[in-house]
Amino acid sequence: MRVIRYLLNRDVEMESIRRMEPTEVTPRLIKYLPEKNVTIVEFIPGTPFKNADFLKDELLGAAVRPIRLIHSSGVQLPRLFDPIQEVKALFKVLTGVGPEYPEFDIRGTINVLGQISTMVNIP
Repeated sequence: MRVIRYLLNRDVEMESIRRMEPTEVTPRLIKYLPEKNVTIVEFIPGTPFKNADFLKDELLGAAVRPIRLIHSSGVQLPRLFDPIQEVKALFKVLTGVGPEYPEFDIRGTINVLGQISTMVNIP
């Protein structure tokens, strides 16, 4: 539970869900319990994508469609999602915990995200 507090800001999460609700991109908010650091959302059946799934042409639309909808919705979220900072924060937390995740190359991801940000001039 302590690690989750470092990775998730439930106030920002709840407000983002509330603002995105009209787009139907997010699950419906059921209950928010800030005193317990808990956000309860509706269950959406499905199977999480694995890294290899993002390379399958038949699944590309399912992966990209919600992102495009979010970006074209005009909704102003309470916090800008910065993938480089998020991965670095995750890496910092996990380094202290010490687990190995062979399916998620955090160092490699930080390197690739850094290269992408340089190519598109993101500070």
